[in-house]
Amino acid sequence: MSFTTGVHVYSEIGRLRRVMLHRPYRELENVTPLNMEKLLFDDIPEAELAAEEHDKFAQLFRDLGTEVIYLEKLLAEILQNTDKRKDFLTEFLLEARVYSKHRPYLLDHLMTLKTDHLAETVFAGLRREEFFMNSFHLADNDYSDLFWFDPIPNSFFMRDPMTVIGNGVAVNCMWSTTRKRESMILDYLYRHHPLFAQTAKYYDKDEN
Repeated sequence: MSFTTGVHVYSEIGRLRRVMLHRPYRELENVTPLNMEKLLFDDIPEAELAAEEHDKFAQLFRDLGTEVIYLEKLLAEILQNTDKRKDFLTEFLLEARVYSKHRPYLLDHLMTLKTDHLAETVFAGLRREEFFMNSFHLADNDYSDLFWFDPIPNSFFMRDPMTVIGNGVAVNCMWSTTRKRESMILDYLYRHHPLFAQTAKYYDKDEN
């Protein structure tokens, strides 16, 4: 990917030269009647329609000369590094409130996924039927709980977890548990992706 490093926003009405988006899809498919309230939805979203509308939205930016970069692509670039992948997943599973007895199994499984699939799974959530935990506890494979960790279906609201101010960023403290991973992902990108090299951070995700 070709880009200049850092962020530079000094106007709300000036020309937009670059924008970071997240393309919604599988995580919206994983919003169900059982989890939609917890995930802050009051109806089941249409994943295909949302993706189609997003693609048209992103193309409008490109047609006007704006560079479009994708959050999931930046994350995938980081996850290509094995050490950073393990470090990220350890932090992510803690933020996702995965119980400690499950965490080693899930970490080992996620480490084996192809990079793009892993980045997608981070946002989509991991269904129980996608990974069978080889343990002596039948409850560990109880499919009444659909997910090992929940999807992040609000992640296309990119304005919420991070704010660009001049040459720096604020990684925002999200109120709801289901959205805290959005800030965690962007905070990890800030710390490890060259796009944010030498970029100031004014507020941390744990500051209110």
